[in-house]
Amino acid sequence: VDIRSRFAAQQGETSLASVAAMIAEEPAREGAMRILVTGVGCDGASAAVSLGRALSRSARAVLVETSVEPNSGGRGPFGISDYLAGRAAFDAIIHQDRVSALHLVPAGRGQEVLTEGFDVAVEALAQTYDYLVTLAAPVDAEPDAQVLATDADLVLAICAPDVNEDAIEQATEALRDAGAREVRSEEHT
Repeated sequence: VDIRSRFAAQQGETSLASVAAMIAEEPAREGAMRILVTGVGCDGASAAVSLGRALSRSARAVLVETSVEPNSGGRGPFGISDYLAGRAAFDAIIHQDRVSALHLVPAGRGQEVLTEGFDVAVEALAQTYDYLVTLAAPVDAEPDAQVLATDADLVLAICAPDVNEDAIEQATEALRDAGAREVRSEEHT
């Protein structure tokens, strides 16, 4: 049974813990299972961290952030944009979460993440970890999630509680049109 069948049979249960449990039940594969987390009316960051932490309890998991903070002023830890710009070594961009076994790759101090070399860097991570969780900017704010959706095994669109059904449907449709194989929307506060 693949993940699509499990989601279809889930009968309305919508917690991130249940999503993490279903993902963890997937058969072993060569390379990481790729999960894209994006927001609809919110950034989805806390949901991505929660999912990554849950997955890291039983396997190797990494969370890659792709949205650079516009006013970071070059502060913060080195991340994937720094590696792609040649400012940091690959091992210098992988950080340990303080409260779990999750590894974190922040967006970094650079201006852009989705540049030449991003796919190669992500593929190296996918060969090292069991789960690759990628956090993209909200799908209703930037096109990054649609670009990244094509390589994801699962896309989780995390919805703010006050987002209307039309906005959720538009975001889900945009992700599917971009090539996402499986899209699941989850409310997260």
